[in-house]
Amino acid sequence: MQIVIDIPEKEYNMILLKQEINIGGIASVAEKYIANGTPLPKGHGRLIDADALKMDKRVCGDMYLSKTSLFVANKVIEQAPTIVEADKAESEDKE
Repeated sequence: MQIVIDIPEKEYNMILLKQEINIGGIASVAEKYIANGTPLPKGHGRLIDADALKMDKRVCGDMYLSKTSLFVANKVIEQAPTIVEADKAESEDKE
């Protein structure tokens, strides 16, 4: 399971420091997971399911998209930077 939570940077840094110096093994289970988590980059945009956006001959409003438009749209989606990796179990079901 993956969870996105908002933690003040000061608290996050304290958890990392606690993990790093291993203060008598006092870190809670939650703190261990937080310390091993992946921080989202500051200023990131919306996190979306890019695979769900892959287009075929779908209608966009009242107009059909040309093959070239579909190709370009799909290339833009494919080349967008990954913020959070796909969950393998779920992404395999979609294929």
